[in-house]
Amino acid sequence: MLNTQGGGRRNGHCQVVDPNGNPIPHLYEAGELGSPFVNKYTTGGNIADCLISGKIVGENAATLKQDLPVSGSGNFTDAKINPDFQAESDEDHNHYTLGKNQYLGYSNKGMGDGVVVRTTVSDEGNIENVGILKQTESDDYGLKAIKELPKKIVAKNTYNVDAVSGASQTSRAIKEAVKDSLSKVK
Repeated sequence: MLNTQGGGRRNGHCQVVDPNGNPIPHLYEAGELGSPFVNKYTTGGNIADCLISGKIVGENAATLKQDLPVSGSGNFTDAKINPDFQAESDEDHNHYTLGKNQYLGYSNKGMGDGVVVRTTVSDEGNIENVGILKQTESDDYGLKAIKELPKKIVAKNTYNVDAVSGASQTSRAIKEAVKDSLSKVK
């Protein structure tokens, strides 16, 4: 089976994002361009991505944008990002602050661009908190893992917990990021 990968990165709304993770106004990708599987060789997995991302792109591209003229006349050079599709956080993704007993962990195994976590460890070495600082996972099952998995990790005091059903790739990325953060504990 043959397949191709590549294109720009895209978010869960299939908007093409710039290197800082900000959506580029009115630019969408579907199918294997910017696929969430871009760093994987997936064979048949691309068929589902093509169908789903095509539907998402069609819906988002067809949505009337307030910054675009309704008629064919107008100046598109002053276009602004549609506020309904802003990135999840305006936080500077390249700078994270750490407090006492806090450690950053990274993983590039997520469905999108990667996962960054900040793990807080007690003086006794117990995991007190796992904060997801950066993620580009899907808004459905991926988001479920983003919300649930950190709680499981804290409750069990280990990154080696069961994956969230339906979000195994996102779960692996979170667990790998937490493992990476814990490797920095002295």
